[in-house]
Amino acid sequence: MSGEHYVSVGGEVRLFVRELGDRGRDRPSLLVLHGGPDVGHSYRLPGVERLAADHHVVLFDFRGCGRSSCGLAVEELQPELVVQTRIGSSQPFPLDRSTCSDSRPGDGLQPRSWSAILRMSGG
Repeated sequence: MSGEHYVSVGGEVRLFVRELGDRGRDRPSLLVLHGGPDVGHSYRLPGVERLAADHHVVLFDFRGCGRSSCGLAVEELQPELVVQTRIGSSQPFPLDRSTCSDSRPGDGLQPRSWSAILRMSGG
């Protein structure tokens, strides 16, 4: 399913999600995480759009970033809560083997800068 949509992840927090390419048996999924913490994922598009030819690519903006819910209180933007949000929202992103039984061989996660630090912290 290609397109853009929002996913509610608790309270009034919504994440902006962009999917490129269709998910299929022979098309591995790739969850691409952006750097930050204040930017969205749009700067990653030029580097990943071509992957959609043979992958299902999912990008989303972390809480408080890009087109996701912004203007949140500082307490709502703590790194551990950002990680929990991603884990809590794993249902719409069936890609992370540690949080979802729906992942398949070839599915992957591509963190970058700030999101790599979040990933190493257990997210």
